[in-house]
Amino acid sequence: MAARRRHFVAFTLVELLVVIAIIGVLVALLLPAVQAAREAARRSQCANNARQLALAIHNYESSKRAVPENFRPSGNTFNLSNYITIGWMQGILPYVEQGPLFARINQKAPSLSGPNLAVALTVIPNFLCPSDQTNENGLLAKRSDYYSSGADYESKPLAVTNYKACSGSNWNWGDFAVVMTTGGKNASSPDGLLHCNGLICSSTFGGAPSVLADADANRTRFKQIEDGLSNTFAIGEAVPAATPWNWWFGNNTAVATCALPMNKQVLLPDYLADYAYWTEAYGFNSWHPGGGHMAMCDGSLTFVADSIDLNVYRSLSTISAGETASLNQ
Repeated sequence: MAARRRHFVAFTLVELLVVIAIIGVLVALLLPAVQAAREAARRSQCANNARQLALAIHNYESSKRAVPENFRPSGNTFNLSNYITIGWMQGILPYVEQGPLFARINQKAPSLSGPNLAVALTVIPNFLCPSDQTNENGLLAKRSDYYSSGADYESKPLAVTNYKACSGSNWNWGDFAVVMTTGGKNASSPDGLLHCNGLICSSTFGGAPSVLADADANRTRFKQIEDGLSNTFAIGEAVPAATPWNWWFGNNTAVATCALPMNKQVLLPDYLADYAYWTEAYGFNSWHPGGGHMAMCDGSLTFVADSIDLNVYRSLSTISAGETASLNQ
């Protein structure tokens, strides 16, 4: 009997190439959807971070009857031997499950040396937006108020934040100078750092220590938010890589103003164009397309579009100026 021939079934080269091409087309079609889903998840996490920070301020105020302290009690900028900064983000640490880290801070000792520097170098994941691919995982060098120049300034990092407290709308520098309200907190003052009209002021201008009387007057009580907790910004997004005035431990580096338009920097052809100019780099910025997250003083959250009317945007940032603005306008 003749032996049967076995026939082996296999792909031809052409068939294999066709299959590979089909898989490539499917991957190309699915990849944008996968990336969109991932970005949606990152955006949701960012929104939750901002909301939790606003709630932490709310809980702090309920306990202490005022928002966290935010001022510089001692020292001059770049003099590390006596430089002390007390930032609002230090104060809320126990309210964001960072009590042990807060316990390590000695607010009567120099802030940028010894154990305090170790805290200022601690990256806190909830202080970072997962959509920001420019924040170097939370540690950036060239931070303002830390090392004046040279190799130290270039290479020494501090832990940064993608969220800043809202200091209001009054402003007296750069292209948006002489913005002020005629009523409410710090009325008729354009100095949005020392005499802000929002929730938390920088309370610092230049290299000198804060004036304690100013710092205490700037410390908001929720009963002073006459424009309504649900109509007043508490927290907004920031892009740490776009400005040296950003690290979470400091008082002058964790606040921003609505005098500057939403996403003023990131909408520029080069988002680093204003990097060295604090007068133009003190606003809220976000990498989310179309706008940025803002948390209100009642803990609610909203997404503010780049196209928001500037007057409405500024009105929502003040605590007691008497405006009737809302996001529905």
